[in-house]
Amino acid sequence: MSRIAWAAGVYEGEGTTGLYGDPPKPRLQVLMRDRDVVEEIRSALGGKVRGPCPQRGNRAPLWMWACETHADIRDALEAMWPWLGERRQLQAQPVLDYLRRLDARSCACGCGVSLAGRPSHTRWASDNCRRRYRYQHEPERAEAIRLAERGKRARQRAADHAKRPERFCLCGCGVELTHRRVDARVASQDCRNHAVREGLL
Repeated sequence: MSRIAWAAGVYEGEGTTGLYGDPPKPRLQVLMRDRDVVEEIRSALGGKVRGPCPQRGNRAPLWMWACETHADIRDALEAMWPWLGERRQLQAQPVLDYLRRLDARSCACGCGVSLAGRPSHTRWASDNCRRRYRYQHEPERAEAIRLAERGKRARQRAADHAKRPERFCLCGCGVELTHRRVDARVASQDCRNHAVREGLL
């Protein structure tokens, strides 16, 4: 018997899969007390092992094998499919259909970029696509967001400048350098030449 067929048999008896939450998040897992069995499932099908999960009283802790990424769930279910019973196939089919619908999505801005493998709430391939979509379909909201982001950047720059210690030109002319680049040491080329002549640079 192959390792995948064996893993499918364990999953048939102890595993579960489904769509949980809103938006739906697919999950595939096996929960049991035998760590060696869980580790063997991981080596056969991928995924992760989590545990130990403490239990009440003197009961032994539980170990869980789980697939959480879309690619891992799809690969594991498709590998086990020939050995799954009808009940497990009916349970897994909505998950596979959901993953295939996600793989068929493309960017909402119309650029044609596939969103396969990305989270279910993803609508755009990049930040540029998101901005393009908003300017095309929600111009007022896009302008409000642009102005808000500009104000946020300006406030951040002001806060950064306020934190800088006072600095003055190295040549002694008295010009303040606080709001210039952090590596600025002189105010102008003339100041640099003077500082060099005086041995300050």
